[in-house]
Amino acid sequence: MSSLTKEELKKVTHIYDVYGEHFRTKAKDPVVLRKIQQEIVSLNERNQDILLSNIIGKQLLINQKTEDNILKLLDIDREEMKKVIKESEYFKTFGDLKLIDQLVFAIPLILYSMELNIAGKKTESQLIYLLTFYKPYASRISYFFKYGVKEDQMAYTVEHLSERYDIKRLGDLFSVLTKMSLSSYNNYIESAVKDRVLTDAELHVTYNSGVATRVNSMIGSIVEEYRKNEGKSLNFDAAYQTVYDKDDDSSDIEDADIASDAAIKNSIVHKVLMRVTKDPVDRKLVVIAAQNGFGSSSQYYRDILTTAINEITDKMLEDLPDFFSSVIGSFLFNINPSTGEKYTMTEFKTPVFIKAAMDIFKMKNLKDVNLLKVKEYINKMLENCSSDYLNFGATQQRNFRNALYFYWILMIRNNQ
Repeated sequence: MSSLTKEELKKVTHIYDVYGEHFRTKAKDPVVLRKIQQEIVSLNERNQDILLSNIIGKQLLINQKTEDNILKLLDIDREEMKKVIKESEYFKTFGDLKLIDQLVFAIPLILYSMELNIAGKKTESQLIYLLTFYKPYASRISYFFKYGVKEDQMAYTVEHLSERYDIKRLGDLFSVLTKMSLSSYNNYIESAVKDRVLTDAELHVTYNSGVATRVNSMIGSIVEEYRKNEGKSLNFDAAYQTVYDKDDDSSDIEDADIASDAAIKNSIVHKVLMRVTKDPVDRKLVVIAAQNGFGSSSQYYRDILTTAINEITDKMLEDLPDFFSSVIGSFLFNINPSTGEKYTMTEFKTPVFIKAAMDIFKMKNLKDVNLLKVKEYINKMLENCSSDYLNFGATQQRNFRNALYFYWILMIRNNQ
């Protein structure tokens, strides 16, 4: 038992006293930040099918190697951090601290996030704070779905949720975690910045209430509805499909067995074009695309990507139908390494498309006429519609091409 009173325990700053200056220095080092952003990009790419899906229950993969890489970049020794936490008079009151392994990873991120905010790097600070949500999400998913989620049942559940559920309204896990983290960030990090010091109690409350409890509550509320829907599923093999009719600009219902890939492709291209014509910039997708392409979703990268998209829509609208058609055509032309067969329209309607399309885009396949056309269009878009692109060096130009292409891929996927 500690000799300190309850009020005195709340004021203990043992962890900040040890690491405050350390993280203040790290927050000023752009190399450290860039390398951590690269780790996050890699982590997100490995989990694209989970993060960009609305199926709550698929296992998010964040292993100790990733954690160790990030802690190493921050010059944090896992065992030393664990020792410092256990030495805190505040944390001693918990006896057997069951969350110690989660705190060892979360506390450095919370402290680093706060110091980045103080250093004027708010967007980067928010990205680091978002990362604190990944491990508790992965942990709670394992708890709630010990034998795996029944994806058809979860798809049915999400489809029938009310709009008050973020996963229903926002459409994918990444957006849900981002919204949750920004709300928590505003409540905990922004308030901490005013004092520029986080007490041990505040560190604990920030992680426990600001992160872990929110994640647990979000998953739990969905699982409650999921369990009510045992045995139910959406009919993904519906007998009918809406296919766009170019002659009368209307939608006809045709038997899915009769509808050709070409007809389905035309329908999708039409939907995407209508969406782009009406409102070319989806800000949520811009954030994801900038992070994926540049390794950062900072305001600067979001702005130059947004400007390029607006210019492209204004100057090259007539080229977009052929571009979108070529993207889908390239996907269907290439081989799925998992099956040894060409990708199909069935796979196109799943998250498989997103990763496959990006992998294909990075290939050098001279036999794929559609891919050659896609790359030519992307170059033309940026060369004709972005002065920022023209001023970049080779590496940043490549990053910009990847970011723009990823944006279009997400746009196609979201408007099937």
